[in-house]
Amino acid sequence: MAPPPSSSATTSVQVAVRIRPPTNQDNTNIPARFQRSVLHASSPTTLAVEATSGAPTNAGPASAASAAGAAGKKQVFTFDQVHGPPTTQHAMFTSTAQPLISRFVEGFNCTILAYGQTSSGKTHTMTGVDLDADPSDP
Repeated sequence: MAPPPSSSATTSVQVAVRIRPPTNQDNTNIPARFQRSVLHASSPTTLAVEATSGAPTNAGPASAASAAGAAGKKQVFTFDQVHGPPTTQHAMFTSTAQPLISRFVEGFNCTILAYGQTSSGKTHTMTGVDLDADPSDP
């Protein structure tokens, strides 16, 4: 279920985060030891990032000890909306873009910006399913 949109009366900029679901290509091209997800939608507005469990390879005993202590820490970030991997295109549209359409029709300028690293899901979020792709691949 999509989180409710934040009140547009409090701010003119809202940040929505979408965690891209893994694709069949991810499952075949990424080694199994690297397929663990470290991003989790803790709530409709909170994103948790798990710390990596590896210590630096060139570190001395003091650095290794501090890295081991930090390995269990989780970072938590708050956004206007957080969408987990099962979020559908329709849910994404209705919670983020649809409110902007009515504001645009009223004469306001509106912008949707997709930002992220390569293969993070920007095109998937903005355009949906690639009709030329394998239909069994999410």
